[in-house]
Amino acid sequence: MKSNRLPTAKLPLVPLRKPTRLPRQFRRRAGSTAAMTAKKRHGTTERNKRRRQERWQRAMRKMKRFWTVTLVELRMWLAIGAAVLISAIIGILLFSPFFNVREIHIRRQDARLDIEEVQRILSPLFSERLLFVSKAHVRALLAPELPDLQSIDIQKTYPSSITVTVLLNPVLAEVTLVGIDAVSGSGSQTQSGAGLHRYVTRHGYVTASPIALEGGPYQKIFLTDWSLAPSERTRIFSEEELHTILLAGDILRRDYGLETKKILYFIRAREFHIATDKGELWFDLGSPLAVQLQRFRQFLANATLDEVRKYIDLRIEDTIVYQ
Repeated sequence: MKSNRLPTAKLPLVPLRKPTRLPRQFRRRAGSTAAMTAKKRHGTTERNKRRRQERWQRAMRKMKRFWTVTLVELRMWLAIGAAVLISAIIGILLFSPFFNVREIHIRRQDARLDIEEVQRILSPLFSERLLFVSKAHVRALLAPELPDLQSIDIQKTYPSSITVTVLLNPVLAEVTLVGIDAVSGSGSQTQSGAGLHRYVTRHGYVTASPIALEGGPYQKIFLTDWSLAPSERTRIFSEEELHTILLAGDILRRDYGLETKKILYFIRAREFHIATDKGELWFDLGSPLAVQLQRFRQFLANATLDEVRKYIDLRIEDTIVYQ
């Protein structure tokens, strides 16, 4: 079956020529009606208006294409610039000595803390980058030297300054180191470290201050053990022992109306004497406080405090000795 389709011939490409006016012989005069219509529809004012609109639209399309390409390139260069800037900042923080720690300021809660000593302990920080100094790092330096350390806080001031706030454990009692004369009462008290105010903290550490601390008056505990004087930041009590000593004085005042005049603690023997206006009561930290107070109640059931001239010994099991 034959096809009815004709073969398509390749037409030559003819370039467009620039339009020119018709020759004079081919021109035809337009009538008045045609001239009026042409002037109305294609007059100078209307035509110029359309041309201005077309030129404005073309300019806007060109500007839109330009800004689209420009914004894409601008975003790319901004991203590259930001990456370079961040890399430069990280490099400066890591390797520039400008950000080394050069100043350390210490804030303390009271005069127990020696600022010069703390600055000496923290001197290894002067070779560290401020960015890498952390609270854990500072605490690791202070904790071995300050056993009664409670908490710390750091505040960085770039480029090279750090402020360290140090809080120590609160004090519960004021302690005085005395000699054997204070125990026998035959002479004057001999205090070690005169000029310092000594305290015991919540965890049982002895601490010293050149001035009296605020928040007092504190319960006074006299320490003695035949010239054995604990140095500063020495732990002489456990938390339970210190609580027992202070609790004994509170119970005597609350339940028996006996005001505590003095507490004398023997370091090696681990016993304490509470002096009241009715005599002394001797306690032992090796026995439960409740058991010793029960012995005191048994004593009051069989005798009166007016019979006591010096002391009541509550340390001995099944026996109450008094003089």
